[in-house]
Amino acid sequence: MIVMFPKNERLARMLKQVLYEKVGETNDSMIFKGPLPLDIDADILRMGVRSFIRFCEKVHVDGGRKLRKGGHLFIEPYRTVKLNVRLSEEEYSLLSKVANMAGRKPTTLFRTFLLSALAKMEGV
Repeated sequence: MIVMFPKNERLARMLKQVLYEKVGETNDSMIFKGPLPLDIDADILRMGVRSFIRFCEKVHVDGGRKLRKGGHLFIEPYRTVKLNVRLSEEEYSLLSKVANMAGRKPTTLFRTFLLSALAKMEGV
């Protein structure tokens, strides 16, 4: 997924910590490439509501989608590859229980755990 953001050094530092690589830059924007979903918080960027809305309007995503909810901008890659995994009844029961406690679907929680483990292996 390739994302073009308005220039923001705080955001650039954050993206480098989550496996995003800077691949380009213009006078007023920066272009990053990376594999993981993002949750960008207005408070982390130290932006008010109006400036955050303007910031979000200028974000362009190639290979994914963006959604702003309040003070959060969610960016997710399009998911086109299906991975089949077999679990025992006990494993699935545990996954479902933890997912319910977290208010998430078992598949979403599994994906999150998998990507977190991969990020740790990459040293993030």
